[in-house]
Amino acid sequence: VERLTPVNFDVMSYDVKENTVLITGAAFDDVNPHEKGLYAADLTSLKMRELIAPYTYEIGAAKLLCCDKALVQMKKMGSNRYACGDLCSVDLCNGAIVILHGMDFSVGSVGVTTDAALDSGKSVVVENGLMHFIMTEYDSCYVRTCTADGVISEKLTEDGAVTSIDVKNGHTVMVAMRGDRLPELYELNEKGEEVCLTCFNKDLGGELCVSSPEFLTYTGSDGFDIHGFVMKPAGYEEGKKYPVILNIHGGPRGVFGSVFHHEMQLWANSGYFVIYCNPRGSDGRGEKFANLYGKYGDWDYVNIMEFTDVCLDRYPAMDEQRMGVTGGSYGGYMTNWIIGKTDRFKAACAQRSISNWITYEGTGDISYWFNEGEHGATIENAKALWDISPMKFADKAKTPTLFIHSDQDYRCFMGEGITMYTVLKMNGVDARLVLFKGENHNLSRNGRPRSRVRRMEEIVNWMDKYLKDGEKNA
Repeated sequence: VERLTPVNFDVMSYDVKENTVLITGAAFDDVNPHEKGLYAADLTSLKMRELIAPYTYEIGAAKLLCCDKALVQMKKMGSNRYACGDLCSVDLCNGAIVILHGMDFSVGSVGVTTDAALDSGKSVVVENGLMHFIMTEYDSCYVRTCTADGVISEKLTEDGAVTSIDVKNGHTVMVAMRGDRLPELYELNEKGEEVCLTCFNKDLGGELCVSSPEFLTYTGSDGFDIHGFVMKPAGYEEGKKYPVILNIHGGPRGVFGSVFHHEMQLWANSGYFVIYCNPRGSDGRGEKFANLYGKYGDWDYVNIMEFTDVCLDRYPAMDEQRMGVTGGSYGGYMTNWIIGKTDRFKAACAQRSISNWITYEGTGDISYWFNEGEHGATIENAKALWDISPMKFADKAKTPTLFIHSDQDYRCFMGEGITMYTVLKMNGVDARLVLFKGENHNLSRNGRPRSRVRRMEEIVNWMDKYLKDGEKNA
C-alpha cells in the first residue's frame, strides 16, 4: 500500500485510467475548502500535479476520458450558488480548460429522493471515450451521454429514477425504480429498450396494498408550475373523509417523484391521504427555480401552502380539519417554520430539523459555508439569520409536534430539535422528543432496521393520536 495524497488531504472523488489518477480534493490544516482543487497523479512516480487550485472553482463530476483529458463540471468561485456550472474539458498536461457545454442541471445528480433504495452507486461512467451520466430533470432521474466534444444525447431511459449505472463493453446496466416497483436491475438493449434483469421483490405485490401516486400540478402565485403527487389511503371509499399527511422533502434541492417511497406507502396503508410536492428550491428545474438565496421560508412556504389548498380542492375526501405535516432536514426546517406560521395542521413531526440558523453555523458539518452560500449571511449578520429561523416564531406555535433526531447526526445536530421541543413544552404545547442513539442523518434511508421500525411507529402513533381521535370517538 502506498499513500498517494498528503496526510491532511480530503479526497472528494477520484477516477483511474491506466496509470493516471484524477483527484478532486484539497489539503487543509484549519478550514476545509468548499471549492476543492483538481489534481492528476502518476501511479509509477506517485507524484501529484495541481491542475486547478482550491478556492478557484466549485467542482462537480470529474471523469477521465483518456490519460490526458478529463470532463469536469465546474463553476468559478463567486458564481451564483444555485448555478450548476459548465461542462468543461481539462487538459491534464497543461491544465487548459475549454468550456464545452453550459449546463442548467447537475451531471451525476440523483436528486429523486426515496427511502426504498439502500444506497447509491456510480452516477457517472466513462466507456470508450463516452461519458454516461445520471441527470435529475423535473421529477425523474434519466441517463444521458456526452462525447469528448460536449455533445449531449437525448434521454436514454424512461420516467422514474435511475439511482446508479455501470457500462462495460457496450452494455449499460442500471439500478432503477419504475412505477410502483422497488429497485431492480435493468439493462439497455441494442434497441435502447429497458430490460428488467431481476425480480427481487416480485412476491410483495400480492401481499401488500400499494397506493399509486397521482400526479398533480398547478400554477403558483409566483408564476411557476409546481409539481406534486397525491396518494390515496388503502381501501379508499368514495364519500368518506380521510386525514391527510403533508410530506416535505429535504435539500431543499431534493425532488419527489412517482417512485416507491416506503414511509409514505406505510402512511397510506394506515388510512391517510399522503400529499407531497416540489416547491421552489427543488432540483430538476434549473437555476432560476432552485434559487432560494436569502429567501428560505418565503416562496417555498407559499408554494407548499398553495399546493395543500389545491389538493383539498381537487380531493374533497381530504379532511381539512385533520391534517398533519412532516419532513426531514430542510423538510424538518420547513415543518418547524410552518408550525410557527399557521395552526391549520393538527399534528406535526419535525425530523433531523433546523430551528436556528445562528446556532446551526457552529454545529453542522457543512454549516461553516452553508449559511453564507444559501442565505448570504453569517453570524456576523445575525439578524438576517434570525429572521428566517423557526425559533423566532416558535412561541406562536400551537401544533402538537414530535421531534426526531439522531445523536450522531452532524448535518443537523440534535440541539436544533431540542430547542424547539423546549420552547413548545414551556408554552404548554404538547411535544415529544425522540433521540436515536448511534444513528445519523440517514436514519430514514439506511438506519438500523430496528431504528427505522421504531421511527415509523413513533410517527404513525403521533399522527393517529391527533388526526384519528374523531374516528375513535365515532
